[in-house]
Amino acid sequence: MFYSFDNLEEFTGQIEHLEENLKRSERFLGEYKDCYNELRIGHVDVSDIPIERISKAYIEVSNRVNLKVLERMIDREMIKLLILICQDCLLSFSKA
Repeated sequence: MFYSFDNLEEFTGQIEHLEENLKRSERFLGEYKDCYNELRIGHVDVSDIPIERISKAYIEVSNRVNLKVLERMIDREMIKLLILICQDCLLSFSKA
């Protein structure tokens, strides 16, 4: 897939599904871990389940989701800050 970097709105629309997939993956990995724990509590042999890899994948996906949330928060705060700064600025343009 090719991403459009010329238009921010179009680019955001193109990557939005990636964030949704991250959140869905996080949910599925969490459910997998919950099932594993229930099996362990029920004294079922879970030695064949690669829980270490699942746990690492869950942590990585969770970190990515948190990063995306933080990026959005920072973007919003930066926009607010720029608006506050620009409210008191008088911009003048001149040809050199």
